[in-house]
Amino acid sequence: MLYKEYALFFISKATRKYFAARLCPNLGRAWNFEPYHPILMHCPLPHNPLPPIKKFCIRLIPLSSLTHCAAGPRAIHTFRRDDANTCDVSVYGLALLNNQLYILYDTDENRVAVYSTIDFTFLRHISIPDTKNADLQDIVACSRKQCIYISECAPDGCVHRLGLDGSVCRWPVKCAASMSVMRNSNLLVVCDDGSGNGLGRLREISSENGDSVRKISPQLPADPNMYIRHGIQLSDNEYVICYFDGETTGISRIDNDGRILQSSDSQLRMAYYMAVDNDNFSFVADFVKNQILVFDPSLNFVCRVAESFIVWPSSLFYDDLTRRLYVGQGDKDDRCVVIIQL
Repeated sequence: MLYKEYALFFISKATRKYFAARLCPNLGRAWNFEPYHPILMHCPLPHNPLPPIKKFCIRLIPLSSLTHCAAGPRAIHTFRRDDANTCDVSVYGLALLNNQLYILYDTDENRVAVYSTIDFTFLRHISIPDTKNADLQDIVACSRKQCIYISECAPDGCVHRLGLDGSVCRWPVKCAASMSVMRNSNLLVVCDDGSGNGLGRLREISSENGDSVRKISPQLPADPNMYIRHGIQLSDNEYVICYFDGETTGISRIDNDGRILQSSDSQLRMAYYMAVDNDNFSFVADFVKNQILVFDPSLNFVCRVAESFIVWPSSLFYDDLTRRLYVGQGDKDDRCVVIIQL
């Protein structure tokens, strides 16, 4: 008989204990992570979990969407700055392309260190033309276009495109900050919104020529200190963003017009960077609390996947194929990037 597995999040620990004691034949193992200590239930397909139980649950999620928490995250490797002769600097961005990890460091030379993700050895440095002392902000890679993109934040800022075929070009984007690659291979760039209030706009940039395709201004509170930190496309007309203003932080789903569809600030102190898996679960780096939080597609808090082995997480990359989460750290100690196996 085929079974489908569900994680049941009960309304209280007492309720969880009650059902755990009385439904043992239907229960698998229980996981001890927040919130509410879910229970794993096996249900014959195509049936749903027992209807009487559902009214005692605040959330019921298929296990296939919760595998980030099932096995228990563990750090499997740490890239150290000494490996690339790059000491006492922070990590600004991470990108993965063709089994190689590209790390953008905060250095005057503005170079990128490249490592193998197979045996974790240092491979080479890549120099970015005409960027000495430039304020580089982020790096992303596109497997379809076989290139990497690096953002430069300045009034006359730009996005640098470096193709693996040796091609190099520079596209002007005012105050280009964090980036992500969209489903159509275009770039989604956080940049200046033109109001003088800082980084408050998302701009879609063509991957063919760098032309601006569209601008999205999220309808966040009109606060001059409100900064969008990162944005990622979820579907053709939805995005997830994270932001903070020094006092308030959160993540939101928005549409193409910038309307807020859903928001959450659960468990967050400073939402700094994100990664999204194929099921639209969001990993959010909290720069202040030194943790990575997981939110489901409706932005409900699910669990924490890293606390004890990261410091000042400043960038993330999630590889769905290997189920590895790469965490870049802003702390200036020897550790620069931690790989977490989920």
